[in-house]
Amino acid sequence: MKKQILSLALIILVLAIVITGCGNGDTATTEQNRLQDENDMQGGTGGTTTQAPAADPAMPETPSSYFTHAFSAEHNGIVITGYSGSGSVRVRVPDTIEGLPVVMIGYVRSGSGAWTTWQGAFQGARIMTVYLPETLVEIGRNAFAGSQITNIIIPNNVTTISNRAFASTALTSIVIPDNVTEIGNEAFARTQTLTNITIGNSVTSIGEGAFTATALTSIVIPDNVTEIGNNAFAEIPTLTSVIMGNGVTNIGRQFFMDSTALASVTIPDSVTSIDITAFWDCPSLDEATRARILSINPNAQFMQPGPERAIAGD
Repeated sequence: MKKQILSLALIILVLAIVITGCGNGDTATTEQNRLQDENDMQGGTGGTTTQAPAADPAMPETPSSYFTHAFSAEHNGIVITGYSGSGSVRVRVPDTIEGLPVVMIGYVRSGSGAWTTWQGAFQGARIMTVYLPETLVEIGRNAFAGSQITNIIIPNNVTTISNRAFASTALTSIVIPDNVTEIGNEAFARTQTLTNITIGNSVTSIGEGAFTATALTSIVIPDNVTEIGNNAFAEIPTLTSVIMGNGVTNIGRQFFMDSTALASVTIPDSVTSIDITAFWDCPSLDEATRARILSINPNAQFMQPGPERAIAGD
């Protein structure tokens, strides 16, 4: 009987130790996860950040001391020219600095002539989510180029998105608000995660290479767009359909080049010229689209002829 009691007590003791150990393991795992989350949020090296934090409209403004800035007489407000924060993947740009509205995300220009460079305020930054103030009217050259930004809402008062403003970022979708009139050269170029874009109705100009090498699947160009630069939608292998607005008159050099899945392009009557190279390497175009292109330029080519590609645009 005593042996049975001792055996039972021993079993109970072993079970208690196992249960306690499991509980401690869960606690340790939870604590590890919490620390890892904090480390990722602070830009730590303990793991690769793959997902932006959830949007938080109540997030406080990032201290103005984190930004370099200058006064713009043209806009009568503050231009953000640099960001020195390195411990957070989320940033809220202040509405005002030194009592003046923040009107532009800008850059620092150095050099001259062919050696001129523009270092965007957030260029190459590890930030993933940015909240911009409604006071903003312009997003300047290279503003977020090469950064890890995945989430941003462009404020309604912005009128200009300048050259390479969001080039080579991690954006997946973007809405261009109706007050924007200009999208600069290569503004979203090589943002290979960008699958969706809505272009506002006030946009009149889309620069050269603005969306080249993205991952867009379809594009609707509003009627107010009258000028689109060369290569604007080139090298988009995921692109299948495009609807062009009635303001477009010219489809320029290498416009859709290497958009190999492009099947349908609605070309309005306003288009009077199509460059011979506009649809190079677009083998998937349907018969109706091909016929429409050839009715405007009988010499248009759908397969680029090899060596000439290297000199096209010279």
